[in-house]
Amino acid sequence: MTAKNYPAMVFDNLSRTSSILEEYMEALDEDPEADILAAFEAMALERKDTIDYRAATIRNVGVAVEQLANYKKAVDLKLKRLKGLETKLKTNTLDTMANFGQPFRGNFCELKANKTRGKVEIKLKTSTISTCNVVDVTDYQLTDIPEHCFGKVTHYYIKKDELYTMLANGLELNDAKIVEGKTLKIKDII
Repeated sequence: MTAKNYPAMVFDNLSRTSSILEEYMEALDEDPEADILAAFEAMALERKDTIDYRAATIRNVGVAVEQLANYKKAVDLKLKRLKGLETKLKTNTLDTMANFGQPFRGNFCELKANKTRGKVEIKLKTSTISTCNVVDVTDYQLTDIPEHCFGKVTHYYIKKDELYTMLANGLELNDAKIVEGKTLKIKDII
């Protein structure tokens, strides 16, 4: 076999290819006149069919993932709208009930306003932080990644539970206060 007779090789599993080639080389060692080219070409065609099949499958799965993601996006949007509608309806109902000072009673259920412990309202601008790239200190000390590829950030965050406790105990602040909270209680009438 000369180099020009070797078929083009495109394989998805190099270890399997290596073991098959070893078998062919052993066959040549036993019989130098053995014709392994036909078997080798058949194997190459089989691998090509496998690769084509895998490529088609990956493409089809990708399309399915995209369609499902679009469906999820549409459902998430509808869910977000429904939650917004629920929140507005609850707020408007609580505001209406505050004007009457008594529970609403219908044929099937009774609406009451329950006082909650309230929530802390903060005048400071807050934001959400992501810490997905945080590296453990030990890993940082042992890594060979250059130091200039790392950054260190310190964040201040508000401990709302502690702040609530202090405000509830009479602490007066300009930037934070407790706002009264109410929630709807629905009691079924049987």
